[in-house]
Order: sequence, then structure tokens, then C-alpha cells
Amino acid sequence: GTGAWSATPVQTPTAVATPAVIAMPKTPSSETPVGGKESSQQKAELPMPAPGTKTQHGSVADTSPTSTQEAVVADLERRLHAAQHEEARLQQGYVLREEQLERQAVSLERELLAATVEERAVAAAAEEAQRRQRLQQQELPEAEARQQRVLQTELEETRDALLRCAADAEMAERTTQAAAAVAAKRQEAAECERGSLEQRVAGLEDQLRAALEEGREWSLELQQQEAEAAAARQEQMVSERLRLELERQRPAQDRAAA
Repeated sequence: GTGAWSATPVQTPTAVATPAVIAMPKTPSSETPVGGKESSQQKAELPMPAPGTKTQHGSVADTSPTSTQEAVVADLERRLHAAQHEEARLQQGYVLREEQLERQAVSLERELLAATVEERAVAAAAEEAQRRQRLQQQELPEAEARQQRVLQTELEETRDALLRCAADAEMAERTTQAAAAVAAKRQEAAECERGSLEQRVAGLEDQLRAALEEGREWSLELQQQEAEAAAARQEQMVSERLRLELERQRPAQDRAAA
């Protein structure tokens, strides 16, 4: 006999856990329409510290619209970088998983090849046993019938081993096909997740551009307000000087009138 043939157990690929979607905290800019300005009510809802108050670091709080917009822009940039980092991490995980599946496929192909070689060896042994049986039936006397029965038993065992090898080869082929199907599904899921991340990154970029545009508008409005305030202060100074001059000249005018 050729001995019992044992198939190497095939490990089924484990499922890759899809990372949970990162919850994005709402910011004032996330509720602002893309490409537009937020309403006065939304501006009023922004938490603004009282002028001159100190922050937790001991510095005087800056309540200007420019500093608030810079904080919003910095928050959007951090979220954009986090989304890009998450996309890179997931892409690396998908590549590693594909490489693992490819290695498993190669291993299964090797096992299938080994099973085929074993099957051929068993078939050759069965053919040799049949040839020996035919020779014994032709040449040996009837006194050696017991040896023929032994050969018949070996032939049956060889046939059973051949059937087992064929079943193992078929199971290995089905496992290979199942692994390929799982790899295709995981690739499709990876593409979907990548598309979702790209949409999130695009949304964050749009919000960042809108925030920058709104910051520029706020800066222009602030400059205009500062210019108007400077003009008002200048006008007030001129009026005060005229009033003082008139008060200084009034006694002389009164004496001249008298």
C-alpha cells in the first residue's frame, strides 16, 4: 500500500473589520451653506468671550471675527488631515489583506498540485496491482489463491485512497474559489469605503474654501469698520477744536459787542 494521504487543513480567510466612521463635531462653519455667508442669527450664536477677559492660559481673549474664523479654519484643516490619514491607513490595510489572500491562493494551488501528484501515484499503484494480479492469475497455481486475496484487498484499499484523494482535491478547489469570491467582495467593499472617504475629504475641502472666503469678507468688513471709526474720530476731533476755538473767541466778541 501507499499509506493514508492527509490533506492540509485550509484556513478560511477571516473578515477584516471595517473601521467605524469618525464622528465629526459640528462647528459654526459646518452649518454655513457652501459658497455663502452665514446669517446674522448664526453669527450671534457663536460663543464670544467678554472683551478684556482672560483665557485659561492667562492671555486676553481675542474676540475679533478674524480670530474666530482662524480657529474654524484650523479645526477644518485638522479634520481634513485626520480624514486623509484614515484613508491612507485603510488603503494600507486593504493592500496587506490582498497580499495575504494571494499567499493563501498560492498555498491552495500548491496543495491542489500535491493532491494531483498523489492521485497519479495511487492510480499507478492500482494499475501495478492489477497487472500483478493478472500475472498471478495466469502464472501462479491455484495453491496461491490466498496471495490473490491479499492483492485484492490491497487493490480495494488503493481504490479507496484514490477516492479520498479526489474528494480532497475537489474540496481544495472549492475552497480556492470561495477565497477568490471573498477577496472580490472585500475589494468591492474597499472601493466603496474609499469613495466614501473621498467624498468626506471633498466636503471638508469645500468647507475650508468657504471658510477662507468668509474670512476674507470678514477682514474686508473689519477694515471698512476701522476706517469709518477713524473718520468719525477725526471728525469729532475737528468739531472739538472748532468748539474750543469758538469758546476762546466768545469773550472778545462779547467785549467788542459791548
